[in-house]
Amino acid sequence: MKNRIRVGVIGASFGAEVHIPGFQSLPEYQVVAVASGRRERAEATARQFGIPFATDDYRELLARADVDMVSVATPVYLHHPIVVDAFAAGKHVLCEKPLALNRQQAAEMFAAAQFSRKAHMVNYELRFLPWRQKVKELLAAGYVGEPRMVVGEFFGPFKGMYGRDVPWDWLAVRSLGGGFFGAKGCHYVDLYRWWFGEVTGVYATLETKEPLRKVAGAEQWRPVETEDCFIVMLRMKGGVQGTICVSRVVRHGAGGRIMVYGSEGTLILTDEGVLTGARRGDKRHAPLLTPDQMPQGGVTGAGPQVAFPRRGREMARAVRVGVRVAPDMEDGLRAQEVTDAIVRSSAERRWVSLPLEP
Repeated sequence: MKNRIRVGVIGASFGAEVHIPGFQSLPEYQVVAVASGRRERAEATARQFGIPFATDDYRELLARADVDMVSVATPVYLHHPIVVDAFAAGKHVLCEKPLALNRQQAAEMFAAAQFSRKAHMVNYELRFLPWRQKVKELLAAGYVGEPRMVVGEFFGPFKGMYGRDVPWDWLAVRSLGGGFFGAKGCHYVDLYRWWFGEVTGVYATLETKEPLRKVAGAEQWRPVETEDCFIVMLRMKGGVQGTICVSRVVRHGAGGRIMVYGSEGTLILTDEGVLTGARRGDKRHAPLLTPDQMPQGGVTGAGPQVAFPRRGREMARAVRVGVRVAPDMEDGLRAQEVTDAIVRSSAERRWVSLPLEP
């Protein structure tokens, strides 16, 4: 395709796992540069994917005239400076979720996006799973009647590993933006906002059940400062109540599912993409969607590899046409406000109302 969007990917861990393959699967993009904090990793990633430029200084990537857009796939604590610098350099920006360490940083990033007039998205890519989009369509069509409650749950190992078996890394450090809520829970916040509207109050408990994890390749254990399980209750505009119940420190967990209950019907969606529903008068749930009905040809799972290319097409539309596409930096800011309220609620053991006071 002519006039492809030239992308520089900043971050060579999740960036190499999801971002680069996702962009390279789409004819709209060409990955022309990669940056990592370690030069050897940047160069190895460039060789692996045939990328012409590699650096250990993201500012070198931003200075390149052949980079139209940057995709930020770094740990959370680096999002704010990189995104602000990227907009100042005149680049379109995709940033991983959660957007920032706190709402003040997120507000500054959104302001930079507005000032730049460049296209921007936050990578809440699981919105783009086709079965979650199907739920959105059914809700808009009135399938459940008046939505009254949504229940999201996930129990099981994260990336195939029980909590203490996951090697210690930045996700164990609070000041770096770690924690399982940022890895998993914030997707539910974005999803609930998308399906039902803004969150008006939260009550939460964030807990750490496994306080030590082992350093990879060493006989050394380090403390974990961040949560590995949590329970969150939410109130949303329009009266919908919600819960998010998640743990990565259970054995033989049942995986994930989301249940939506309304005045006229119910929807149940598994993380594998099986959607069932029942309405007034039905005796039992019936299948509404299964993975093999999707254009991916039976690809299953809630993983970003399924959703990222779909999100990538929306970002390309934003870059080329100049339209706003969601979720963008404003969505990232609103989700960050909810996250800040959840952290405050857990610390203070009380309901916290939204929007937060300055």
